[in-house]
Amino acid sequence: MIPRIDHQQIHAAALKLAMSASSVIHTSAYGIVLVDRSRRICSVNRLAEAMMAQQDGLYADKDQIFCVHVSSEEKELGRLINKISASVTHTALTGAMAISRCSDARPYSVMLHPYALTQNQQVFNLVILAIHDHEIQRVASCQAMQRFFGLTESEAEVLGMMVESGRPIPEIAKFRGVSAHTVKSQMDKIRKKVGATNQMDLLRIVMGTPGVFEIPTFNLKEPVPQKK
Repeated sequence: MIPRIDHQQIHAAALKLAMSASSVIHTSAYGIVLVDRSRRICSVNRLAEAMMAQQDGLYADKDQIFCVHVSSEEKELGRLINKISASVTHTALTGAMAISRCSDARPYSVMLHPYALTQNQQVFNLVILAIHDHEIQRVASCQAMQRFFGLTESEAEVLGMMVESGRPIPEIAKFRGVSAHTVKSQMDKIRKKVGATNQMDLLRIVMGTPGVFEIPTFNLKEPVPQKK
């Protein structure tokens, strides 16, 4: 029998989570949205709230359901959320996808990660959406990353490229004129030094460390008209 979902209970617990982790969530250079299996929004950070207010490819409806303008992408998002939320108590899965925008801006990149929220001895399987806007310029301090995490100059530059632009390993390798194997080896060393278990954890730690990452200024604009 599937237990009844008490959304008020989830929202109360999610608010408590957001408050306790505000230094990470609200100063993140990524839009962070916490949703349940039905895509109902439990918590958002300020950047995600501004993104949704623009309605440039994604938005929250009147019932606070996280929506995507392109129906095929919304269907794929729902499929990923269902799959990932069901994996929380087993082998945790992650996912990623692109969300098209109504404007001519580059699509959002979205990473999905499972999150188990416990409230009154009941576990709710939720999903964290980390939304990357490629139109926002990000500047990471290589010197600060060297100082905080004990990275070499080369490792700090690789990490900076990843967090600033979200570039995959092959692109970073091509830009730096080295092999993908070399960059992958550097990333393994970086995760070990930072104390991260995976790439999502690495981004969370780096973006949540004051002084390492400059938070972009996001100008809230009028909603973008949908393409006909």
